[in-house]
Amino acid sequence: MDVAVVECTTFDELAADIVKITDLPKQLFDRVMEGRPTPRLVPVQLPITEARNFPVLRYSSLLIESMPRTARRVKLAQSATSPTIREILKERGVKATVAANGRELAVFGRDQEVVDALSSLGATLDGEIKLDPVVDSWAMGLIYDSLVRSLARRLPLIPRYKRSGHSVVIASPRDGEDREQARRNAQLLSNLRNAYKSELTGTVPGLGFPFQEGLFLKLDLINGRWWLGFEPYTFVHIPRVEVAQVGSLEHPENSSSDPMGARPERSGDPAGDWRRERWAQRYNRNWASIIAAWAQLLTDSGGETKRAFGLQDGAGIDALFEVSPVTGWSRPGHHHAYFDRTT
Repeated sequence: MDVAVVECTTFDELAADIVKITDLPKQLFDRVMEGRPTPRLVPVQLPITEARNFPVLRYSSLLIESMPRTARRVKLAQSATSPTIREILKERGVKATVAANGRELAVFGRDQEVVDALSSLGATLDGEIKLDPVVDSWAMGLIYDSLVRSLARRLPLIPRYKRSGHSVVIASPRDGEDREQARRNAQLLSNLRNAYKSELTGTVPGLGFPFQEGLFLKLDLINGRWWLGFEPYTFVHIPRVEVAQVGSLEHPENSSSDPMGARPERSGDPAGDWRRERWAQRYNRNWASIIAAWAQLLTDSGGETKRAFGLQDGAGIDALFEVSPVTGWSRPGHHHAYFDRTT
């Protein structure tokens, strides 16, 4: 009887090699295979059909098809910050959007009004300045500010500019408001009111705080294209509380609380429960119609071209934006029965 030593790593590997090179009887082969563990990798049939054309998810975002590439350059005799310039223009009643960069300003607005208001700083016009929001943060801020202003212009919307992010809120009816203007505003907001199925402004029950429906707005560069993202939110005007300090009283303007949002964490949000309850019934049932109504309001009024100031030729450089009326959509990468949502 011949005997030989066979070297192998493991018995399992030896058995596998024997099975491959030995023609075992079927009954014995099946017996051996019974002990084989279930394979982790198994062949599958990859999808071969094209993706469905019908979108299944609607984004609360609008494509910015074009935005300003240049602004007016204003030279100053001394350096100044953007907040300082804005404060001076506000005191003089000048409507303009500015961004300071040392002794230079990038400006959208009426040239002569801006120069006159900043005469104490030695302001002079100096042609145009190119805007690159990808590279320059000041250019990004200038375009962001101008976009919010252009969206709110000629609409019953109030722009709110914050370091944490800009927003717009529905303008509440005013006492003595012109009847024709009130009728026009009501018509503009009719689709939005129907989508919300409630009033867009009012007071919080039990608290008496004024509230306004509105949007958080965000400008983002995604895959080489600029998008305006918007998030519906109910803004509540919570009065600031002056805090007694040693020998002084905190000025309301220095308070960290946001009068149109939640208070700091240490004091809580008195309208938080009401706000959450108000939105609990909207997210699934009315969300799509709310997004559609906001998109319609922001883009249909005045056409797709949005102007921050509506300046006449030669008066200055206006900020013009082309905003698509169609929101962003997604679609599945392949067909699946899950997407046949007919009920």
